[in-house]
Amino acid sequence: MQYRAGEIRRSLQRFSDFANDLLASDYNTFEDRLNLLISFCESDAVFGNIHKQLMDVGVGEFRLIPAHLEELE
Repeated sequence: MQYRAGEIRRSLQRFSDFANDLLASDYNTFEDRLNLLISFCESDAVFGNIHKQLMDVGVGEFRLIPAHLEELE
């Protein structure tokens, strides 16, 4: 799917706003702010697509360390 530059900028700005709200939250508001950020990531056109791709990755397929670097450990 292709997105226009304006759509991506708006999504990035909204993500930044939600993330900043979460960072500024305290004990009483953290859970609500986190749920708002998660809801945004699931429902926004741009971030929803990213979220779906990440959720479709199988647990065994996700690697924090690329395979070619594992042998260096």
